[in-house]
Amino acid sequence: MKFTQTVTRSYPQYDTARRAFPHQPRGAARTDHPAWTTGPFIRPRTSSFVTGPPLDQRRHAESGVVPRLPSSPLATPRVLRLAVPNVIRDNHIRDDQPQGSLTPDKFIGARLGSSIFVKWLSSRTARRVLAVSAPVVLAVVVAVGYSFIDEWTGKTGKGSGPANVTTASGKDINDLLGQLVDAPEESMEGYSREKFPHWDTNKPEHGFGPDFTQYAKCTSRDVMMLRDATGSVKLDPKTCELTVGRGGGWQDQYGVLDSKTGKLKPYKFITDPAGVDAEHIVPLAEAWRSGANKRDEDTRRRIANDSVNLIASDPSANRSKGDQDAANYLPPGKFRCGYLEHYVKIKVKYALNVDPAEHTALRNAVADCVSRGEFK
Repeated sequence: MKFTQTVTRSYPQYDTARRAFPHQPRGAARTDHPAWTTGPFIRPRTSSFVTGPPLDQRRHAESGVVPRLPSSPLATPRVLRLAVPNVIRDNHIRDDQPQGSLTPDKFIGARLGSSIFVKWLSSRTARRVLAVSAPVVLAVVVAVGYSFIDEWTGKTGKGSGPANVTTASGKDINDLLGQLVDAPEESMEGYSREKFPHWDTNKPEHGFGPDFTQYAKCTSRDVMMLRDATGSVKLDPKTCELTVGRGGGWQDQYGVLDSKTGKLKPYKFITDPAGVDAEHIVPLAEAWRSGANKRDEDTRRRIANDSVNLIASDPSANRSKGDQDAANYLPPGKFRCGYLEHYVKIKVKYALNVDPAEHTALRNAVADCVSRGEFK
């Protein structure tokens, strides 16, 4: 933006200035007052500024007061008439004005910039830009909003649980299979679920990890429910109460077969914590038959509360399994390979036996998962 130091009084619209200064001849330049020599003006029908000396060189008239600009619309430049506030138009212009304060020339520059921006907003280009960018901006705002809500409400659900994802490689899982001990199943004599104390409070030995240490007062079932939740789910570390927020719940991974068609029914999504089963991947009765009947109570307590042996499931899927071993039941849904990994890990970790039919079923199912690339 170019500034000059010259003010021309040849424009007809300034002739009404004689009303304020009757002794001045028509068309003459007014030089005896800073209002006419230093005030910023805009030439009619142009965008160039005409201004006087810088503010730090201005000097007041003897009275020290800048008179009001003529009230006639013809005599007052449009921008000044519409935009210049009283604090600039009516008050003193001091030489000691603080740096950064609003001055007439600064104000008019800002006014011109805003008018250009307003004109751009009304253009076709602006409408196209806004039409393209508005959905993106809205999506970002919604995502950030939900993120803030989740953080504020204490969401700590970690997803749909660890059992639906395999973490072992094909070599690792086959090495684990090699560590299994074949032995006939024991009888159910003396079995009771009370001999597998559950639900224990969350202890490091149960393997939920550091993300859940704050829930030491809660049971392993409570922590498992939080771990396997998806969406906004909160577990109060003091009361151990589960609160389900927007989009929160538990996605079944087992799947249930339709008895008539033999096909998978739709996977259930459960939003009521009371409607979720805490499934033991190696059933407690199967653990008893596999050698847990000869272990001490502390070992059985760890089997019942081990994070690797627990998953939230649809009650229908859990009950269709019952206490069957891998020779008689494997999940029909997308969770099968993850189930196999956890099943084998628990059998090896607690030195639980497998009978020959069970061992064969495990090897065949693992080989199928490896061939489909389900293990790393």
